[in-house]
Amino acid sequence: MPYSNGITNTISGSVIELIQKGPLSIGQVLKIFYAACSAIKQMHARKPSITHRDMKIENLLIDACGYVKLCDFGSATTEVVTPDETWSALQRAKLEEELARHTTPMYRAPESLDMYSNFPVGPAQDIWALGCVLYYLCYRKHPFEDSAKLRIINAKYSLPDIETEYALLNPLIRWLYFSLTLKLRVFIESICISGLIKMIIYITSRVYSLDFLSLFLEATLRIDPRERLNMEDLCERVEVLATALSIDLLKPVENLELPQLSTSCSSGLSQVEPSLNERGKSSKPNISKRSPSTLRKNDYEQTAQQASAVLGAIKGQSMSWFKNIKDKTAAVAQTVQSTYGNRGPDVTFVTSRLVIAPLADCIPEALIAQAEETMRAHIMDQARGQFTIYNLSNRHLRCDYGHLIETPLPAVGSGLTPTVNFLLNLCRNMVLFLKQKETNFILVTGPEVHCLLVAATLLLYARLVPRPLAALELICTKRQPPNLPPSYHRQLDIVKTVVSMDSSDLCAMVHNRRVVLQSLLISPVPLFNRVRSGCRPFADVYAGGTKVWSTYKSYEELKSFEVPESFLVDLPLGDIPVGDDVQVIVYHARLTKMQNRMQQHLMFSLSFHANFIDPNIHMLEFNLGDLDRQSDDSRFGVSLRVGLQLKIDELDRGFNVRDPPAILSYEPKAISKMVLVSEPDEF
Repeated sequence: MPYSNGITNTISGSVIELIQKGPLSIGQVLKIFYAACSAIKQMHARKPSITHRDMKIENLLIDACGYVKLCDFGSATTEVVTPDETWSALQRAKLEEELARHTTPMYRAPESLDMYSNFPVGPAQDIWALGCVLYYLCYRKHPFEDSAKLRIINAKYSLPDIETEYALLNPLIRWLYFSLTLKLRVFIESICISGLIKMIIYITSRVYSLDFLSLFLEATLRIDPRERLNMEDLCERVEVLATALSIDLLKPVENLELPQLSTSCSSGLSQVEPSLNERGKSSKPNISKRSPSTLRKNDYEQTAQQASAVLGAIKGQSMSWFKNIKDKTAAVAQTVQSTYGNRGPDVTFVTSRLVIAPLADCIPEALIAQAEETMRAHIMDQARGQFTIYNLSNRHLRCDYGHLIETPLPAVGSGLTPTVNFLLNLCRNMVLFLKQKETNFILVTGPEVHCLLVAATLLLYARLVPRPLAALELICTKRQPPNLPPSYHRQLDIVKTVVSMDSSDLCAMVHNRRVVLQSLLISPVPLFNRVRSGCRPFADVYAGGTKVWSTYKSYEELKSFEVPESFLVDLPLGDIPVGDDVQVIVYHARLTKMQNRMQQHLMFSLSFHANFIDPNIHMLEFNLGDLDRQSDDSRFGVSLRVGLQLKIDELDRGFNVRDPPAILSYEPKAISKMVLVSEPDEF
C-alpha cells in the first residue's frame, strides 16, 4: 500500500522537488499518478470509505527505493455530508468553514465551495484533487493557481496549446480512451483484431500521450461529483494507458537522483538473500559434527556481527533523523521570522475602502514592533487618502497613525462575543468617517476572527452584500478565513435582519419583555475532571456585555456531577432578569490542592438576543454545533443537548422613542450602497 508509514520508512525526497528540477517523462507522470490513485483507492475501498480531503502534490513523497508514498492523513474523515433544501444558511456556513479548515484552496472541489449546489460532499472530492495533481504533473502549474472560487465552481481551466502533425488522430484517441476499458481489451485480445487494436493504441498514445492525460482531467475535473470516475475506473484507465505505452507501473520512478542511502534497497537485498541461502545449505549437514563450544563460539560471533550491523544501521538512520530534525527546526525558525519578523501582518483590501490587517495577540513581544512597523509602512505606501485604524486587540499599537480608535473586543476563547449594539454603533462610526471624503478608507486590525467579524458586519451594514454568507464569501476571495464560532454567525444574522427589514416590520418583530433565566440543563454530563468521569460546573451570565450573575460562590458549594450516577446537569440560575444580548458561559471548577486555589476551565458558552426570541417559548435548546467551545469534542459527545429554561413576561415595556437601541436606529436612506467602494464597477 503506497502510504508513508512513519519515520522508519526512509524518505529521500518529494514529488514537488522532482518537478522543480524539470519536466517529467510520461513514465514518471504515470507512475506517480498511479501511486497516488492506488493509495486513494484503498482508502475509498474501506467500509466506510475514508476521504483524504487534503490530496495535493505536496503530500506525495518518494522513498529511498524510488516509490511514491502518500502522507498527511490528519484531515481524513469517513463522513459524507449531503446538503439539501432544508439546510439553513448557518448550517451551510459551518460546513464551508469545516471544509476550509481541512482542505487546500487550489485543490478544493466545487461541492466544497458552493454549499447551495446541494452536491454530496464525500470521497469524490479526492478524485477532483487527483485531477489537479495530474494537471500539475503534466504542465508544472496548477489548473486553478489563483484559487478563484468562480473558476473552480464552473471547472474553468485551460490546457496548454500543443500543436503536432498528428492532430487528426485526436478523435480516434478520445474514442479509444472512452470506449476501451481493461475488461473490454481482454475480450478484444481473444479475437483476431487484437493486434490491430493494440497497434492503434500504441501508435496514437506514443504520438499523443498528453491527450490521453487531458482526458483523465475531463473525467476527474467534473462539476457534479456524481459524474466523476470512481477510483476503480480511474486506476483501470491508468493501467490501460500504461499497457499501451509499455510502462511497468510496479517499478520505481526512474531517473531520480536519490541519496546514497537508497542503494540499500537493491544491494542490501541482493546481499541478504545469497547469505541466507548459503547459510541454509552449509549449516544443515554440519550441525551434528559441531561441538558445544564451537556452537557457542559461532553463535557469539554471529550475534556480535548482527549487533554490529544493527548498530551501524541505527547510526546511519539516527544521523538521517537528526539531520531532518535540524532542517525542520531551521525551517520553523525561518517561518516564524518571515511571518512575524520580516513580512509582518497580512494586509487585505476587501474593497478599496475597507482593509483588514490581522495582528494576532500571540505574536512575540520582541517581534510585535517590527511587525506593526511593517504593516504601517505597507499601508502608507498603498494609501491614496486618509484612513482611520480600528484596533480590536487588547494590545496597544505603538506607531503613530494620526486617526486611531482602540476598541478591544473580548479575547478569543473567552466565551464572550461582541454585542450587536456594539457592532452596529462601530459600523455607524466607520460610515460617518467614510462619508466625510471619498478617498477616506477604514483599516481594521487585531485578532483575525475579530477583523473578519467586523468586516463582514460592515459589508452587511452598508448593504454591499445581501446576507452574511455572501459577506464571508467576498472576504474568502481575498484571503483564507479562520473558523468563526457559532455566536459570531448568530450576530451576523441579527445584523442582516436589522438592515434588511423595513423599520415598521422590525418594530413589530422585536419586543422589550423581561426575560427571566431559571435554570440550565446539560445532558449527558460533560467529562471535564481529570479522570473524565464528570464535571463540577458553574455558570456566569452576561447581559449587554455586563456580568449580572454567577452561580459560583465557593468551591465547596459547587456540586459535582459524576457518571453513571448523574445523567443530567441542572444548574439553577436564580431567576435572574436579563435583556439585550445574553450570554451564558459555563466553566468547570478544578481545585489545585498544593496552591489551594480554584482554576476555571471553559466548557462552552451559549448566546441569544432577548429582544428577538419568541415570547411564547419556555426553553431555548442548543446542540453541540450551536455552542462556542474548545475543539476537543470528546469531552461532550455528539448527542450533547443544552436547554435554557426561561420565563418571559406578557407585558411589553416598549423602547425609548427618543433614545432607541442600535437595533432600531438604523437609517438605510442615510447610507449609500457604494460607501465601501470607490467606483461603481468595483463590485
